[in-house]
Formats: sequence, C-alpha cells, structure tokens
Amino acid sequence: KAIEVIKWFNAHSIALGKLNLEQSMTGEERVLALILLVITCWTAHYCSLCHLLGIQDSVKTSWIKHKSVLISCVGAKAKAKAKALEIQLLVEDQCFWKDVEMYVLAL
Repeated sequence: KAIEVIKWFNAHSIALGKLNLEQSMTGEERVLALILLVITCWTAHYCSLCHLLGIQDSVKTSWIKHKSVLISCVGAKAKAKAKALEIQLLVEDQCFWKDVEMYVLAL
C-alpha cells in the first residue's frame, strides 16, 4: 500500500508540488523526496518507507488542504479519480501508517 501512495504522488506533478509545499512549511531544512523502491533491494525498501513516514504529516496535510486539486489533477478519467480517492483513503487511515511503521521496524 505504501508503494501505491509513493507511486501516486510521484506520478502527479501537481500533487507532488502540493506535498513539497507542505513539507517546506514544516520548518525542516530540506524537502524529502519520495523514493520508489526496487523490489530486490532491502535498503531501498527501508529508505522509501522511512521517507514516507518522515513526511507523513505533510502527506496528510496535502490531502486536507488540497483535496479537490489532488483529485482533479489526475484528469477526467473515472479510473484515475477512483485511484486518487483510494490513495486518499490510505493516507487518512491510521492503520496504514502503523503498518508502514511496523515494516520499517522489521527491516
């Protein structure tokens, strides 16, 4: 599920821009990139999930503040809009974030 969130943001430049804006407003020195992992590389899994956890608040805030922009930026196709709503549900699901945290601890 984490891969889907990362892939979705990386595939939609407007959504990624909003996410980066939210990150820059947190006071951190730099904006973290969302790293798409390589299935066979465990270090990439770890870094990818750590980065996602590190920007968890920015990801959530992006959806809260910019929901309509994030959904409309995917285009007019129903399938793309459905995927955006699926990603939104994941981002808003506290169990999802607990699962990501559990995987990071396990790696």
